Amino acid sequence: MSNLQGNYTLPWCFIGDFNSISETREHRGRFSPARLPMEEFQSWTNTNNLIHLPITGAEFTWANCRGGNRYTWRRLYRVITNQLWLALCHSF
Repeated sequence: MSNLQGNYTLPWCFIGDFNSISETREHRGRFSPARLPMEEFQSWTNTNNLIHLPITGAEFTWANCRGGNRYTWRRLYRVITNQLWLALCHSF
């Protein structure tokens, strides 16, 4: 995605499971999430000037479905855009 972003100056909207959280508030569970993947994800979005659109509805989009205190929730599914895409959507 970084190559596409760098090679084409177009409106972008990435939708799906990024398999990473961007901050600790996007995680609920017994153990704290690893910091390095969060930092790398934030670095990628910041480097490419991407915007995480806010969500409505459920706060978390994934669960590991384990029992008891091993249960974990995360926000993995998201919509990320660039400024060109937002400007295009607001022009209609």
